[in-house]
Amino acid sequence: GGVAPAGGGGDLRESLEAIGHGLRRLVRDSASKAEAGKSLSTLAMLLQNVINNPSIDRHRKVNASGARFRELLGTGGTAGAQLLRLAGFQYQEPNFTLPSEQGLEPAQRVLDLLQDMQRNVDQAWASRFVGEPSAA
Repeated sequence: GGVAPAGGGGDLRESLEAIGHGLRRLVRDSASKAEAGKSLSTLAMLLQNVINNPSIDRHRKVNASGARFRELLGTGGTAGAQLLRLAGFQYQEPNFTLPSEQGLEPAQRVLDLLQDMQRNVDQAWASRFVGEPSAA
């Protein structure tokens, strides 16, 4: 692990809270538990690829307009897009790009929490509206 950036632990906690919120939103916005699982898997794959191969440009760039990612990432306003931004990606239509000077710690943080959510997707799906303002 690296040295935490200046600003103390508050930034990390806020980051973790934002990631948790994004993951819950991703599950809540999914039409089914299967779709939620698929979205989580796709994001995990994107993050795993860039973490494993940070020097390979194609892993640092995600074309959000392609059929595969359009639904998950949309035009930057979806939960999936929010999570990529929290991982350090920047959106420049039509791509999400992880700048070469961007460290991998944020991506690893998002991936860790995302993998926790994958392991508990049944519970996440069952409790997706708990603590959220009712849409009814």
